[in-house]
Amino acid sequence: MRKILSYLFIVYIVIYSLSVSGSLFLGAVLTYGNRSDEYGQFMDYYYKKTGRWKEISGNNLKDTLEGERENDRIQGIIGDFPQVRVNSVIDGVTFSYLDDEENEIRVRLIGVETDKSEATEFISKLILNKRVALEFDEDLEDDDGNKLAYVYLLNGKMLQNELIENKLVKLKTVQPNTKHTSEFIMTENCTW
Repeated sequence: MRKILSYLFIVYIVIYSLSVSGSLFLGAVLTYGNRSDEYGQFMDYYYKKTGRWKEISGNNLKDTLEGERENDRIQGIIGDFPQVRVNSVIDGVTFSYLDDEENEIRVRLIGVETDKSEATEFISKLILNKRVALEFDEDLEDDDGNKLAYVYLLNGKMLQNELIENKLVKLKTVQPNTKHTSEFIMTENCTW
């Protein structure tokens, strides 16, 4: 009889321990459930993206959530476009970078032209000694051997649009490179 009581006591302690830790677990689940919807959405988003949980507290949540979304927005824009480091600016629509063999490669912006020296200064401030992403269209090179590209800053903004917004270039459409022509026209119409 004493052995039976001992076993019953042990079973009681195990059941009690499980119920206490179970209630702690349930409390933790309820606490997570009571967090703001924004936090829950971020946790779900972050877990799906990275496969791991991340603890964020208080005021950092909004900044972190916006930062993650901004990174995704930028990655969605520049995606797998090749990135290069600009080593010199030739004029307001042409710059160069060095390839893997240290050859200078010139890149001309598609869709715009300028003769303003302000454009050269402007793009120098934006891209000189910085990385940019290049998006190509149908024709890869012009008659002078320059690569033709739409150029993205690493904040996701297109260099051509920055120049148009600042009224430093005129639109110049050359067939067949017209992928972003309507975007340039809209930017120009909103600027002027």
